[in-house]
Amino acid sequence: MADVAAAKPASAAPAEAPGGAEPPSSLQFASLYVGDLHMDCTEALLYEAFSRAGNVASCRVCRDSATRRSLGYAYVNYYSVQDAERALQTLNYMSIRGKPIRVMWSQRDPERRRNTASNVFVKGLDLSIDTKALHDTFSIFGNILSCKVATNSVGKSRGYGFVHYESEEAAKEAIAQVNGKQIEGSTVFVGPFIKREQRDAEAAESYTNLYVKNFPDSWDDAKVSDVFSEFGEVASSVLLTNDDGKRFALVNFQSPDAAKAAVEALHRKDLRDPEEAEKEEEPPDAEKAEAEEAVDKVPPHLLYVQRAQTRSERRAALEEDRRRNQAGKGEGKGKGGIRLCIRNLSEDVTSEQLREAVEPYGTIHAVFLKTDDMGKNRGVGFVVISSQEEAQKAIDELDGKDLLGKPLSVVFSERRRKGEKGEGKGEKGEGFKGPRNDEKGKGKGRRSKGQGGKGAPSFAQGATWQRSVWD
Repeated sequence: MADVAAAKPASAAPAEAPGGAEPPSSLQFASLYVGDLHMDCTEALLYEAFSRAGNVASCRVCRDSATRRSLGYAYVNYYSVQDAERALQTLNYMSIRGKPIRVMWSQRDPERRRNTASNVFVKGLDLSIDTKALHDTFSIFGNILSCKVATNSVGKSRGYGFVHYESEEAAKEAIAQVNGKQIEGSTVFVGPFIKREQRDAEAAESYTNLYVKNFPDSWDDAKVSDVFSEFGEVASSVLLTNDDGKRFALVNFQSPDAAKAAVEALHRKDLRDPEEAEKEEEPPDAEKAEAEEAVDKVPPHLLYVQRAQTRSERRAALEEDRRRNQAGKGEGKGKGGIRLCIRNLSEDVTSEQLREAVEPYGTIHAVFLKTDDMGKNRGVGFVVISSQEEAQKAIDELDGKDLLGKPLSVVFSERRRKGEKGEGKGEKGEGFKGPRNDEKGKGKGRRSKGQGGKGAPSFAQGATWQRSVWD
């Protein structure tokens, strides 16, 4: 396969920086977003670095409203678009405090930020490929708004990344030209970026793996394969035993249609002999209807055949059942424990991922994610953990640690009583100013407790909550 890096013309002009497109016309002044900042990067350092490109109006490092720790990103404002464009072209991927920064136009329209039509997902990357190398490779297809290689907590590549183009046509061209090719000797997959919710929905419709239980003790591997091969070609099947000594089987078909046909035909099928069935008393009609509504509550004499779920899906389903049961019994209210507030969460973080991040440090009673009306994560979550010692350990270990590419801010949560309001109106900061001090250059600093400025999500205004993981 052709090497993409080698195929790039030697005479090609230098690649434009991410965000090489014209800035949005709605901007009153040229505002840049600066991401992947070192936690110790200050406004003074940013001002010094970005002054090389032109006259800086203001710059502001976004910080946690409670701890004042950096959230890993900042905004830099210039008086002229030309200076901002020069900063994009010359300062992108520059190292500050030993960490390369990422610069792009500040996009204030949330709908445009969430548009994924021109977003490309790349996996199979050689671990030597960093964000700049990924950008240089893909910039030949069009202007790039943002580009990033995913890294772990110590800055090592995870082998995949994202390229967000200005136009959908450029994204399609990149997919057509690079998918299946080699970059630095590694064959890569390049395709449209698909949101997690959409991926999960597609997986639920196009499954080929089945989970089977409640079959007779006489069944062996050959019998399982024979039964399911009636519905289509079986790619593989295996019979296993769990820790409790209960047997189950995993069956993988070649086609989704065959898997669906097997589920429709075999799920809840009674495999007892007629004599056995007559001996056992039939449940009342109401109980029978209720059992049929609960797919997972299949009686042991009925065959269970359903799509094989991932471990996280199974755990989430069990925890949701537990939460509903406790809610029905009036339990779970006033649950004891220490409440932690976790900010700067990625909008892709789920309650399950947040639970897995905190679970190594103690027993988790509950996890909450603050979401908007569309169910999107708003960057704030709460975790109820058993003891003060466990909570302090979680703060010491997780505060500043990356989760899905964003450094977490973890603090103790001060729970307000019903009807209690924050005190004081707070003051607005102005950010770090350049030599000229006019209204255009003002940053939007934080507000004190009680109003919640733009640096931190608001706790009021009718926000909805996603609640899960009650023990």
